[in-house]
Amino acid sequence: MEKNYTFKTLETSRMILRKMNDDDLEFVFKHFSNEDVCRYLYDNEPLKTKKQAQGIIDVYKEPDDKDHNR
Repeated sequence: MEKNYTFKTLETSRMILRKMNDDDLEFVFKHFSNEDVCRYLYDNEPLKTKKQAQGIIDVYKEPDDKDHNR
């Protein structure tokens, strides 16, 4: 049976939690190319290219059969 999960946007007065999209490329690259961020929040070496950042975005845009997102 195929699962279809939809991640709804959650918003408070101080935060918006939403599904990642292609417009997040600069943010993802900036943060996941930072050694300090990667030391604590990322399981791989810091990103070197924006193509790698796009790869991260693509994974989260299509969550497959996962019922969760990181």
